[in-house]
Amino acid sequence: MAAARSVSSSYTKGRVVEGVIGSSDLWNDEVDRVLALHQTYGTVVEEMETASAAQVAAQLATPFLGVRVVSDNITNGGAWDRRRAKPARTSCIRSSRPMSRP
Repeated sequence: MAAARSVSSSYTKGRVVEGVIGSSDLWNDEVDRVLALHQTYGTVVEEMETASAAQVAAQLATPFLGVRVVSDNITNGGAWDRRRAKPARTSCIRSSRPMSRP
């Protein structure tokens, strides 16, 4: 988490949010279900990839940090903005470098 926190203050093209990622193998775009996940599990975002990547990392005894760029704005009514993708990706790469193995 320190790696992600170290770059969060320099990212100005969107919001950096720290919290629980809810991961599933099913697409979910029902607001009531998303809100129930937030309330039940304390999730700040839901997606479909992080859990499987974390499972593989655990099997390989490799440190893992899930950093996501999220474009699903179903709970906040925001519009997807393509211009945010590249800066967000760059910030994710920067946050993962301190964890890289030699």
